[in-house]
Amino acid sequence: MGDFENKMSKAQLEEIDKQFIRYMVDKRLIKERKQINTPYKGMADMGISYRLINHWEQNGIIDVERGVDGKGWRKFSFMDQIWIRLVGELRSFGISLENIKTIYNQIRTNDIDYSPSVYPRLEFFIYYFINYKVPIKLIILKDYKVFICTKEELEAAEKEDLLDSYISINLHKLIQFVLNKSFYKPNYKEEIVLNEKELVLLNHIRNGNYKSINIVFKDGKMKLLEKCMINNETEIHKILNKQKYSEIIMKTEDGIVVNIQYTEKVKI
Repeated sequence: MGDFENKMSKAQLEEIDKQFIRYMVDKRLIKERKQINTPYKGMADMGISYRLINHWEQNGIIDVERGVDGKGWRKFSFMDQIWIRLVGELRSFGISLENIKTIYNQIRTNDIDYSPSVYPRLEFFIYYFINYKVPIKLIILKDYKVFICTKEELEAAEKEDLLDSYISINLHKLIQFVLNKSFYKPNYKEEIVLNEKELVLLNHIRNGNYKSINIVFKDGKMKLLEKCMINNETEIHKILNKQKYSEIIMKTEDGIVVNIQYTEKVKI
């Protein structure tokens, strides 16, 4: 499990944490951040019973604004709504209120002053999804440790066999529900499986230093690669000795050979 935690931490640090910090310190976003953390929605619009909200509040898994001196009607911010929907998801998996409180305390953890953020990393990933349409996952391990990550990061951990059993929740689905806007849909990158010849071509592209690569097709299939290379060697016999060329072009200046361009054909 430790390997998985290290993997996820490294991935987030390298790929997303820089953006997370920029998000938190960007003064231009303060107004938006205050807005999504400001309570505005009443109980009547939540679609959840008073009894259930009271129960969750009494068990310390929600902390809802009640106005001045804790009196008055409850009001919910956008972030409160996301968390409450998330609680509903967790309960649907049979997770106890005690364990949900463990998750709640992790999500609300502030390492530095993230004001006005109540759920800083959750808030950032919501921002990340809305702006980039990247599918976001919240995963819960057996010890109820929580990670928020992109779908690609989770798949990378899966491929490296770093995962035991876990619960995965599509955060972007909760965001779509609360926003009630169908155009907030994630962009799923279509996975393309390369055939053997395409892999050969990719390998040549990655490992070569060419001026150009031409692909010759026959009957709709790749048959030949023509790799054009420039050699700064002025001794043409070194190229001739390789016996892999199909065409040689010599460039001269003031009667002196400055480089040699040659094409090598590879059957695939």
